[in-house]
Amino acid sequence: MRSNVGRPLVSVHTMLAGVLLLAACTGSANGQGPQGPAGPQGPVGPPGPAGPAGAVGSTGPKGDTGATGAPGTNGTNGTNGAPGVTGPTGATGPQGLPALVSAATAALNTPPLTLVVSDESTTFCDDGLTFTAAALYGATVHVTLAAGQQISATMTADFGGDNAAPSGNLYLNVCYMPDGGALLVDSNTFFGPLAAGPGTLQPFTLERSFTGLAAGGYTVGLCACVSGTNPAVTLWNTNFSTAEVRVFQQ
Repeated sequence: MRSNVGRPLVSVHTMLAGVLLLAACTGSANGQGPQGPAGPQGPVGPPGPAGPAGAVGSTGPKGDTGATGAPGTNGTNGTNGAPGVTGPTGATGPQGLPALVSAATAALNTPPLTLVVSDESTTFCDDGLTFTAAALYGATVHVTLAAGQQISATMTADFGGDNAAPSGNLYLNVCYMPDGGALLVDSNTFFGPLAAGPGTLQPFTLERSFTGLAAGGYTVGLCACVSGTNPAVTLWNTNFSTAEVRVFQQ
C-alpha cells in the first residue's frame, strides 16, 4: 500500500515560503526600504543671533592682595612758598664765654731777703683796708688792653721758712699797676698769714681775674708783704717765680 506521508510535508514548506513572501510584499507596499545606517556629522552651522543679556550675578569673594608695585619716580619740587611773618623776639641767651685775645708769661729767680717787711707804725700787710706795705714781687707781665677786655692772671712763687727758725706773717695777693699809676691791691681778697717751718721751700699759686679795666697798659704780678709785728718770723727763703697773664674780650 503506498504511503502519502511525504507529500503533506512538501505542502507545508510550500505554504511557509508563501507566507514569508507575502509578508515581504506587504512590508514594502509603500515603496520605502528599511532605514539605513546614520551618515557622518555635517559641518557646524553659522552662530545664531545673540540671546538677551542674563541677570547680573552676585558679587564674588574678595581676591588675594596683589604684589606691591615698584616705587614711582619722584615728582618735581614744588615752588617755594612765600616767607612767613617774623616771629616775636626770643629771650636773651646767657652770656657767652670771653674770647681769648692773648697770653703772656714771665719767669724770674728771686734772691733771698727781697720780701717787703711792713713797718707797723706807718704801713700794713693785714689791716684789711689798704695793704699799704704790699709790693710787686718776683716775675711780672705787662699787657695792653683795648676797650672791653679783661685780665686773668696766674702767679706762682717759691717760699720757705728761714734756715735758722720758722717764718710767718706772710701775705700774698695778685695785683696790677696801670702805666703811670699806683699799685692797686684788692684788700678783700688776700692769702695769709702764712707760716713755714725752718729750712723749707714750697710753691704757692694764686689766680685772679680783673674786669672793668680801662683801655691802656698794665703791669700784673704777685704782691707780697711780711707783717713786722713779730720780727723773729719775718725772714723767709725765696726762690723761683712765674707769671702768666691772659687777656680776654668780654
